Amino acid sequence: MKLISEETDPFSGITTQYFANGSKVTVRKLQNVEPALIKNVQEFNAHSSKSRFGKKEGMGRKVASIPPAVIEKLAAEGRNILTFTDQQMKDFLNDPEYSKLRTAPGRL
Repeated sequence: MKLISEETDPFSGITTQYFANGSKVTVRKLQNVEPALIKNVQEFNAHSSKSRFGKKEGMGRKVASIPPAVIEKLAAEGRNILTFTDQQMKDFLNDPEYSKLRTAPGRL
């Protein structure tokens, strides 16, 4: 495969690479999510042990931060989290496999 083009979105930090392989074109998207995951862990650890999720005025509390590359990867696997129901999102964010996406302790 030969790299034919590469572009980086300055907002999301996602780099899209286009490769030629005969008559086919392969698209690869890359994003370094490590800084976002480190920030999530720092926010998570900054919460008081007495923090609880409860009814709040306005929009509520931030409980997770999901990098765009993770959303795209899940969509490619057939799981579009942008269309999850509230219960599906709670189950997803409570899953230990995705704990580094959380920015606050507790169960949703």
